Amino acid sequence: MTLLSSGEIRLLHSLSMHRAWTPSELSGATGLSRPTVSTLFSHLSELGLARSERVGRSKNLKLTDSKHATLFRNMIAHSPNLRYEFLLGGKSLDLLAAIHLLTLSSVKEIEEFSRVSHVTVIKLLSHYRELGAVRKRNGRYRLGVKYAMVGDFLREFRSYTNLRILREGAPDAAVVWERDRDMLFRSSGLSAGRFQPSAFSVFPKFGVDLFLADGGYYFYTPRNVRIGPTEALAHAVLAAESPRERTLLLVLMKKARFDEERFVWLSRVYGAEQVARSYLAYLETQGRARRPGFPRWREFSRRMREYA
Repeated sequence: MTLLSSGEIRLLHSLSMHRAWTPSELSGATGLSRPTVSTLFSHLSELGLARSERVGRSKNLKLTDSKHATLFRNMIAHSPNLRYEFLLGGKSLDLLAAIHLLTLSSVKEIEEFSRVSHVTVIKLLSHYRELGAVRKRNGRYRLGVKYAMVGDFLREFRSYTNLRILREGAPDAAVVWERDRDMLFRSSGLSAGRFQPSAFSVFPKFGVDLFLADGGYYFYTPRNVRIGPTEALAHAVLAAESPRERTLLLVLMKKARFDEERFVWLSRVYGAEQVARSYLAYLETQGRARRPGFPRWREFSRRMREYA
């Protein structure tokens, strides 16, 4: 479980006071029972936020030195009076993380990527507006200015929990890209399982054969997503680094039937709309709108004949 409860946030608030606590002291400071403190602290330890150490016969509880724990401590020191139990507790954490880490422009998109129900999204957005925690500017939902440190914590917390998911199922995983809970990574010899092959790894399925020397590309999301040509292309846009990869991406765009509107939409949500549109513009203008790293049209036409 990667959510934080209100009790866990209360513990973190106390632990952020730059000192070690005994379980009894922490229980007294938070108003939580000793057994509850023990249970919640154990979960915080799993999330890399807290640790315990023996000093003689006593046990001291404190925050870790991890980046996300340090950001939480700094956030409390800078703005101690924000409503953290509300903002970071339960589904609110999922909602704020999606808003901050993705480019979302509608309630429907927030529902889809946060996996929070419509009723809860509407209710939380109303509270966020009252607090100034979320605003909509230039068609996009964003965190309010004074909540920037909350956003920094959410980014690092998500990265840590994402990495835990990968380490459990793909120990050799190298993250290529991540936004909120969606991840694209490379791994050698991984059976699909909860991770779906995507990007260049599924190009042969759609008629573009290629050899990947450094392991396959895989996609993880807690959402129910099937990788078709549109999703594979959107993920390849995020992964493409070499001229060869960009050329193969263009070849598949020319060969495969994909949903151009959804391709642009996905790329926009992932923060890569401008790059995605540059691929479309290259094909529409027959190479006249060529950005650095794209092939000359003659070279692209030659590769297209090879895959005809």
